[in-house]
Amino acid sequence: MYLIRRAKLVIITCTLVSIIAWGGFFELQRLAVQAQMPFIFGGRIKKVEVCTCSGSLNLTIGLPRPRQLLYVPGASILYAFYQIFRPGPWTLGMYTPGAVCLMAQKFCTPVTIPPIGTIRIVGTSF
Repeated sequence: MYLIRRAKLVIITCTLVSIIAWGGFFELQRLAVQAQMPFIFGGRIKKVEVCTCSGSLNLTIGLPRPRQLLYVPGASILYAFYQIFRPGPWTLGMYTPGAVCLMAQKFCTPVTIPPIGTIRIVGTSF
């Protein structure tokens, strides 16, 4: 009787340890993928502002990965249907942190809500 209880306890313990180990393994895989791709954005273009002094576009991207980003012609690579210049199309791409959008008022001044990064590559829907 004692040996049967002990055997059941060992089996249950091994099963629980295996489940926890496998769950931890998959969680580490998920975190590794997120660490490799932290600067990804995607969603509908909600607003496009022309940065008149810096010659770029300040884009407000909506859900599911909302961001305020800067599109710089010549530095940003544009793929697919080239619909970056108007609100509405869906986007998907990568960016690098850091950007400044300068607007001409009396002097060239930064926008009120600054972009968080400069678009490296972007594709759009039609």
